[in-house]
Amino acid sequence: MKLAVLFGLCAAGLVGGLMGAQGQVLTADGFEDGNFSRWRMQTWGKENEGTITEPPAPFEGTKAFRAVANPKAAAAGRNWCEIGRYIGRTGDMRWWGFAMLIPEDFRADGQNAVLCQLHSRADKELGERAVAPEVVLRLVGELLIIEVRSDAGALSVAGQWGTGGTISNARIYEGPIERGKWTTFVFQIKTNFEGDGYVNVWRDGEQVANYEGPVGMNNAPNKSLRVGLYKKFYKDLPDDAEQVVWFDAFTIGDQDATLETVNPNPDGIRAAGKIPNGYEGPLHKMETSETPEVP
Repeated sequence: MKLAVLFGLCAAGLVGGLMGAQGQVLTADGFEDGNFSRWRMQTWGKENEGTITEPPAPFEGTKAFRAVANPKAAAAGRNWCEIGRYIGRTGDMRWWGFAMLIPEDFRADGQNAVLCQLHSRADKELGERAVAPEVVLRLVGELLIIEVRSDAGALSVAGQWGTGGTISNARIYEGPIERGKWTTFVFQIKTNFEGDGYVNVWRDGEQVANYEGPVGMNNAPNKSLRVGLYKKFYKDLPDDAEQVVWFDAFTIGDQDATLETVNPNPDGIRAAGKIPNGYEGPLHKMETSETPEVP
């Protein structure tokens, strides 16, 4: 496995500090403080700027992250409206969960839109170009798709949508979108491009995927998790073909977390506009200050 030794040693120390400081929860954000301070990565520009506002229907609290994909922004090379942070390294097991709202007036099209992705950095010092996400939740038309990508080779070459080239792709879930309704997802993943990996997924509390096999690329070991909208291919769509998706109640857990730790909807109440009865999880008590994360 390729290693950036100096960077890796520094990152390992910071990860250890974060885990020691917060135990099972690496971060949690209900966006009620109105800022993105818990997310080191904030990638957008002009027409597709991410905001924290009141959603069409509340989930927990009164605010949520509004991600937007606009054809004008894509035409100018601004394909992203995502927030993200580093969550671990190759070989780590991680949990994350969140709620997502596709509004009633959402205009579906046939173009690929990435909603959540686990990513690692390409080995640019070896000539490797940008690589595909390793675990991805994406939307095409009316369909939500979850895929796992892997490549044990030294240099990865991705095809369109992250499939083809040297990268293997396993589609582990397909399901319809539901407009005007908060949908929850929980992921449990272990990355290992050599084969001993797995991805488990729950949608609205029901397990919908159980994958075992290779997960991830043989490149820089640090993993970032990103959520929002990434939509590059707006070909033949009108300028007003904007898409908006809302996100709320995001929790990321380490290897000691459980489904209950990161589940954004533990007692089955959705879009109630209040904290679910009896739930006093990390989303509602997390302090604003955090131990520094992996750079």
